[in-house]
Amino acid sequence: MLSDIHLLNRAVKRRCRKMVDLLDLLLHYCVSHGKDVTKVYLFPPNVATPGGVTPLHLAASMQDSEDIVDALTNDPQEIGLKCWNSLVDENDQSPLYVFCVEEQSFL
Repeated sequence: MLSDIHLLNRAVKRRCRKMVDLLDLLLHYCVSHGKDVTKVYLFPPNVATPGGVTPLHLAASMQDSEDIVDALTNDPQEIGLKCWNSLVDENDQSPLYVFCVEEQSFL
């Protein structure tokens, strides 16, 4: 399954803005699932790996990653933006919290 290889996480780890932008562009497309027309987005920034890490958390934890964070939170459905403060990882930390802690540690 395509979601099992976590392409968006890989692009974030490699700081590849072009790949993040491409996957973000693909996020705009969705697949209708069944008769209830549930939308399933292809590469949303809030999907966690088995370890609970999302692309948003990864980008928030990296130094000088503001452009990647911007790409992940700038989708028309506002999935990334809505999750920036509310989505928590296994340590009960939101991407915003991780970002603020990492920024303080780099100062």
